[in-house]
Amino acid sequence: MPRIADDDQVSKPRLPLQVLNVGAVVLAVVILVGYLLYLILLAFSQSGETGVRSLAATALPLITVTYITFFTRLFRLPDRVPVFNFYFVFTVWMIILLILVEYYFSPTIPLGEFAISFTLGLLVSIGRGTSFRAFISCAYGIISGFLLYIFFFGVPLN
Repeated sequence: MPRIADDDQVSKPRLPLQVLNVGAVVLAVVILVGYLLYLILLAFSQSGETGVRSLAATALPLITVTYITFFTRLFRLPDRVPVFNFYFVFTVWMIILLILVEYYFSPTIPLGEFAISFTLGLLVSIGRGTSFRAFISCAYGIISGFLLYIFFFGVPLN
């Protein structure tokens, strides 16, 4: 009988793990929002028109993904997606995203801001539409992709 009690304790998440998970989500959002703000400020430093384009490229995916997530039933994720898939996809996507922004930055077409904003909107959408474990996997994937990018290419500042 005591063994069952031990199993119950193991299955419940502990407070340090919960704090670590919340910290990972906060760090993932800070990475995305911080880099997005950096790109917007960089665009405004070039010209007002470039800054406005950057803001439009930032707002469009957030508005679209928010609308689709909260007000329609267009896209629903399957119930049985392994959480490692979320981690792997977001890790690879983050590396591709940072390469796109760093090496193909263009003031005329702000694809970097669009892609980062889309990623942020997708993170919110996954957080609402899937399990908390899948959401945490996405956050850890963003952090891992960011760190892998820094490891191979350096700090992603134009």
